[in-house]
Amino acid sequence: MPCVLLACSALDALGDRLGPAAGRARLVVLLACASAWVTFVPWRSTTKYYHYRGMLPGIRKLDLRHHFGKSLVLVRGERHPDYASAAVYNPLDWEADAPIYAWDRGPSVRRELLAHYQDRPVWIVEGPSRTRRGFEIVAGPIRADEVEAVKGK
Repeated sequence: MPCVLLACSALDALGDRLGPAAGRARLVVLLACASAWVTFVPWRSTTKYYHYRGMLPGIRKLDLRHHFGKSLVLVRGERHPDYASAAVYNPLDWEADAPIYAWDRGPSVRRELLAHYQDRPVWIVEGPSRTRRGFEIVAGPIRADEVEAVKGK
C-alpha cells in the first residue's frame, strides 16, 4: 500500500507536466496496482504458506478438543516442524493461564521444565515426525511426577 501511495503522489507531481495525458497515466498505474493485488496477494496468503515447511495446525486442534488450559504440553519429535508448529501458540507471558508448549529434548531439559511448571498438569504429545499422521496425545493430563513413567511409550 505505501508503494501505491508513493506512485500516486508521483503522478500528482507529474500531472502538471503531462497535461491531458495525466488522467490516462493514473488509470494505467491504478490498473497495474489492481492487477498486482489480485494476482499476488491471494497466492501469497492462501497457497505459498499453506503448511509451510511441514508446519501443521494439529496441536491447536488438539487444544480445542481437549482444552489444555493452564498446562505444560511436552512435544516429542523433531524441533522442526513438530515443535515449531506448536511453539507459535505459546503465550508471550510464560506464566499466563494458557498452555505452554515445550520441546521434549531430553531428560535434563524435561526435569527443568517439570521443576519450573510443577503446579501445571502435563500433557505429552507425539509430533507428526514420530506418528507419521499428525499430533497425538500420549498421556495427559498427568502430574509432573508421573511423566517419567510415560517416558518409554
